[in-house]
Amino acid sequence: DYLMKSSGSPIGSSRARLTNAEHLKRIRVLRGKADPFDVAAAQLKVDKIDVLHVIGSSSSHAAAAELQARLAAQGYPLQIVGLPKTIENDMSPIGMTLGAQTAATAGAVFFENVVAEHNANPRMLIIHEIKGRAAGWLAARTAHAYRQRVPA
Repeated sequence: DYLMKSSGSPIGSSRARLTNAEHLKRIRVLRGKADPFDVAAAQLKVDKIDVLHVIGSSSSHAAAAELQARLAAQGYPLQIVGLPKTIENDMSPIGMTLGAQTAATAGAVFFENVVAEHNANPRMLIIHEIKGRAAGWLAARTAHAYRQRVPA
């Protein structure tokens, strides 16, 4: 029951990036001029964490690698287990990242609903913006998923 009602996870995961110190200060997880990587590395040592599971984008995995390097320099071994997950599907050589197809399908369903509204007022201009950084994969896959939903 707790898992269904809590955001993130019971162990305190978040979408905060260690590379964005100002954001970490705003959400009150970083104080003063502390280096976010040093704070995270110190906490991993205090908690005796020796395996870090990273589920996320290339920036999440890069941050984990930086933590691993800093801890290795201190003689503390940290094993990283990475699982690529991004809606942009832009993590080569992975063929399909977790979350990518789900995001495309959800975008297609959303667009189908917008088109249904448009039929009630054909003078409406629709701009359907899709997230996707520079990859463009999500926009293309959303369009493809939408075309699959439209009767021929």
